[in-house]
Amino acid sequence: MLESSDSTERRILTMQPGLQDSVKILGAQLVELHVVWQQYRELYADGGTIEVLNRTAALFFKIVQDELWDSMLLGICRMLDPAEQGRGKKLRTNLTLYSLPVFITDAILKENVTQALVDAAHLAKFAKDHRDKRIAHQDHGYAINPALFEMSGVSRQDVENTLEALRKVLQLVEAYYNDVDVRYEKNVLVSGADRLIVALKRLERLEKKAIRGE
Repeated sequence: MLESSDSTERRILTMQPGLQDSVKILGAQLVELHVVWQQYRELYADGGTIEVLNRTAALFFKIVQDELWDSMLLGICRMLDPAEQGRGKKLRTNLTLYSLPVFITDAILKENVTQALVDAAHLAKFAKDHRDKRIAHQDHGYAINPALFEMSGVSRQDVENTLEALRKVLQLVEAYYNDVDVRYEKNVLVSGADRLIVALKRLERLEKKAIRGE
């Protein structure tokens, strides 16, 4: 959903070479991240729904919960990985939000985007801790004795705050060049988990009727 302060006359500036493609790709990935988060919330945000999932297939839906959760943390980390890693022949470039400032020539915009990245990285520290020690890698010390390692706590609100910070980085760029407020979280127009829940609840009602002989 695009929102403009003036729907009849918008200021459009040309993005520097490389910036437009980067914003397009990262924007699509951010929408995908919100899709995963939406599915997670549909399944696990309501106690009554969780009870239905547990009665249906508790182990399966616990695995799905863990995988969706870790997928969110990995997705957040990918958005905030360094633009370059390694040295010399082993140097490789990543397409991340940190790739954007190098393409931006306006000093004020570059400063604002850089600060927004600092803020997002600070909020996302919990995701990096979990990515480095147990998701993407198996830290030896943590695997042997997790109690010895202090890991950042994780809550759903942490994820919400981090997603908001990620949106802000891209929104700064879109607002400057295209004079629009791109609501990445509102571009999520999918159905999946919600339909599954409705089907499971309907199945439970039918089973109860069958037991009663109705």
